[in-house]
Amino acid sequence: MLTSTFQHIKGIGYKTELELWNRDILTWKQCIAAISRQRAPFEAPFSISILYDSIKAYEKGDIAFFAKDLPKSEFYRIALEFPEEVLFLDIETTGLSLYYDQITLVGWSIGKQYGVYINGQDDTMLRSVLSRAKVIVTFNGIMFDLKFIDKHFGSPTIPPVHLDLRYFAKRVGLSGGQKKIERKTGFKRQSDIEDMLGEVAPILWHRYRKGDQDALRRLIEYNHADIEGMKWILDICIRRYFRKNNIPVKVQRSPAFTGMTSNFSISPGVTVRVSGQR
Repeated sequence: MLTSTFQHIKGIGYKTELELWNRDILTWKQCIAAISRQRAPFEAPFSISILYDSIKAYEKGDIAFFAKDLPKSEFYRIALEFPEEVLFLDIETTGLSLYYDQITLVGWSIGKQYGVYINGQDDTMLRSVLSRAKVIVTFNGIMFDLKFIDKHFGSPTIPPVHLDLRYFAKRVGLSGGQKKIERKTGFKRQSDIEDMLGEVAPILWHRYRKGDQDALRRLIEYNHADIEGMKWILDICIRRYFRKNNIPVKVQRSPAFTGMTSNFSISPGVTVRVSGQR
């Protein structure tokens, strides 16, 4: 869908982009051809060079080029274009205070892979996925997760596109916390953690620090469920956004993040499958 996007171009907003699509000008190359033939539905308020620049940036995978000027409400398009390079991330902490509390673990999923960083252990893999992902997806990450990440890891490299589901969901009429939205939209967690609240996470961490390995397992299970729930919510939000904004089917790309269910490993050679179900 990114190649059908024009809103990163100065002077092009939602209405003009929709007008282009309705006239079957669906890509940058088609727009170039239309302008060249002087049949564009508008007097182009931009240099045609920006269209060529867009093509070059896309071919190089330069996502920062688009993120710089594309409205944040449209960041989902970049995620749809590069689904295997979208990083879902969720942290657990000892509390809510950025000043007094600390990260206990960071869970993430990219593609069908799930990984977890546990405080005090090696963070090489986490830093690697952060640096290579094109998009990062969180729930309330602007106000919470990324602030803790920045403090704990000393301003690590973060993907140029951040899609915060808390705000994206509000745009399509879904408000409240992640679990409330999951329940409202039909996402089901495994029964043994279905009613588990975030307040339990610090307790599990303290039990683990006292030697309770099962507490760590449950904490990771809980984190993994949050990650899979975010995939579900993103798919739901994109479909709702399409309907709300009358995005033509001919430029849509079907969301499929829910189908990219991940596994998690607690120790070498032991893999447990945990996934949300409809």
